[in-house]
Amino acid sequence: KKWRYVFALVHNLDFDDSEFLQPEEGKEHRVEIRESFRTFVDRTLALQSGSPLRKFSLRCLIFEDSDMAHAGRWICNAVERGVLEMDLNFGACLAVFLPCELFTSKTLVELTLGTKISLDKIPTDVSLPALKSLSIYSIFFTYKDLCYVLLPGCPVLEELYVHHEDYEAIPFCISSRTIKKLSVYYDTESECDYMGGMSFDAPNLVFLKYRDYALAEYAHVNLGSLVEARLDIHYSKRVRRPDLTGLIIGMSNVETLHLSPASA
Repeated sequence: KKWRYVFALVHNLDFDDSEFLQPEEGKEHRVEIRESFRTFVDRTLALQSGSPLRKFSLRCLIFEDSDMAHAGRWICNAVERGVLEMDLNFGACLAVFLPCELFTSKTLVELTLGTKISLDKIPTDVSLPALKSLSIYSIFFTYKDLCYVLLPGCPVLEELYVHHEDYEAIPFCISSRTIKKLSVYYDTESECDYMGGMSFDAPNLVFLKYRDYALAEYAHVNLGSLVEARLDIHYSKRVRRPDLTGLIIGMSNVETLHLSPASA
């Protein structure tokens, strides 16, 4: 009984529908199992009555629009409660519409998005004035939405992590005047033959960790403040004439450079 009252003071919430789906295979397709998870999340949020929230983590499968509608409502609840950290991990069979409220949070400091989903159009009025850390795991953005819509709306962003594994590697350009630490991990050999090239426009970047296949060109590399770089460049037969010249020239002022054996 004591837990009923203490529960309202919990500031970190972690919802994971895989706990409901184990150990039977195929349970995720059963409506009653998915409804049970929805009810659990709804009741938990209702019991807290809008108390302040520090971290909100949600991992769930999205099969239809109604699933995303529920997830969107939970996300909005966290935003309304002034959440500081949010971790969203969806397994989706359709394009995911994240609520506009997420992209105008005044309190969000850290945001993680994943995994292997197609993110539908981001609202053009993105405003995340407190966001300092953004992590992206295999997210397919509408063309240029990351660099020209999302990142410009993050005026104090300091850390950016972009990870693509066995998934189409977008963006081909990362541009931000505020980030100081950047980690890019692309393991998508099947896509590298048509990627063409990669560009980095981050004049205040101090640390770079970059794993990718050598591409045909690095047309624009602006890394004037770079202090340390770790490169793990692999070679693929899919790229006939890889050219790292632009990348090397663009980071020629780096003080410490680490090269993996594959990069030699």
